[in-house]
This record gives sequence, structure tokens and C-alpha cells, in this order.
Amino acid sequence: MVDDRGAGNADSRPAIDKVCTALLAIDASLSPIIGARGVVALYQRSVYLTARTHAMPAAVHDDDEQALDLVPLRQALAGQSPDDAVAAGDALLRTFHELLASLIGLSLTERLLRSVWTDSSSASSAQDTPP
Repeated sequence: MVDDRGAGNADSRPAIDKVCTALLAIDASLSPIIGARGVVALYQRSVYLTARTHAMPAAVHDDDEQALDLVPLRQALAGQSPDDAVAAGDALLRTFHELLASLIGLSLTERLLRSVWTDSSSASSAQDTPP
């Protein structure tokens, strides 16, 4: 799961923690519905798509991965400036939201993830409302 390895840029740590907290909340919210592997698959696809415009982990997946592993993400974001880490994290969460909405519809996505956006006191301003 998530640990402090790679959290080298102390100024980026709050942004990294916000993204990881939101992803863990998404995992907790969606796993009972689509399974842990389903969440991992959506996360991996979101990282792949986000990597087109932001620095993301080069290798984030193992086909047999059954749990969300945020260590590579944490390491990739730790090497960025705080502004870049926030931008990459926000882009990743937005991409995840858009991908899920494209699969199950916007209304259901917003209902499933509402608690992530409203209950997470660690969410950034871009995450306070659904993307």
C-alpha cells in the first residue's frame, strides 16, 4: 500500500498525501461494488492516460495486482515541485472520474464518489466537487 518511501520533496508531501488519501477513499468506496481488481484496473488506466501530460510512474501495474499500490505514484510525485505534484494529482483524479463516468454514467459515478469529494477533509480544492 502507501508508505513514505520516495516522499523526498517535503514541500510536495501534503499534495501527495491528498491524492493518496482520495485514491484510498475511492478504493474503499468502489471495491465492494466492482472489486479490488476493478479499482486497480481503473487506476492503472487513469495513470496511463494522465502520463500523457504529467509525470506519472513508468510502470504501475502487474497483471496480477489485486490491491491498490500507491508507492510508485507517491515516488513519482515526490520528485516534482509542489505545484507540479498538485497538477498531476488533480489530473489523475479527474481522469479516474471521467473514465468511471464513461463506463457507468455521470450520475452513478457522482453518487458512488460523493463521499470521497465531500467527506475527505484532505481533498484539494479541485477535488472538493466532482470533476
